[in-house]
Amino acid sequence: KKGYFGNVEAGGSLEEYYNAEAKLYRFSKKTQIAVLGMYNNINKFGYSSKGHSMWGHKVNGLNTTLAGGFNLSYNPKAKNRYFISYLASKTKKDLIQNSTSENFLSAATYCQDVDRNEDEDDVPHIVNFGVRHQFSKNSKLTIDGDLDISSTDNFENTITQTSLNDSVNLNMLNRVKNDFSEVLDASVEAVYIQKLNDEKTQIKANFDASYNRNISELDWENKTTVYTPDSY
Repeated sequence: KKGYFGNVEAGGSLEEYYNAEAKLYRFSKKTQIAVLGMYNNINKFGYSSKGHSMWGHKVNGLNTTLAGGFNLSYNPKAKNRYFISYLASKTKKDLIQNSTSENFLSAATYCQDVDRNEDEDDVPHIVNFGVRHQFSKNSKLTIDGDLDISSTDNFENTITQTSLNDSVNLNMLNRVKNDFSEVLDASVEAVYIQKLNDEKTQIKANFDASYNRNISELDWENKTTVYTPDSY
């Protein structure tokens, strides 16, 4: 219940992959503090990243994540507590992908080659705070608040080449997409309770407020080139 503890983990490879993570905790009679951080390029997501909850889902590309946060709780008295936590991360995804398929027909063979390049930046911030304050035996105040700020910027370029018998080009599709989104969610709730007449009567006052802003932009361009070779 009192003291410091934590752990540090680090590793790397000859292929320039790395992983580092540290956690530190301090506990005393009135104060509890936690600090944590991580940095890796082995597809381990941050504490507040959207990929953190995607258990069992396929992860594409190489994801580099820098994340950190803290939690602070202060208890000056038995029934009074004030706390705040903050988590943030930045994940950058780099994807280079190639796929080839062939369709065998009686007259000919159609081949399709797809090259895909994708870059994505995901930056979430999460803040939680609260107050538990008892003014007296008959009156107390409770406050809870949340703040969530996140942005995602995604760029994708896909080139699809279709050919006949793997030698005669038929058409090519060049698809470029740029997708950006930004979200801000904030909420706070306060409750005040006053007891009267030897706790036989209770007065309760509530206050709630919330704010939401969601901005998204999508730009795309599709360019198709059709070839008409003489041999076709």
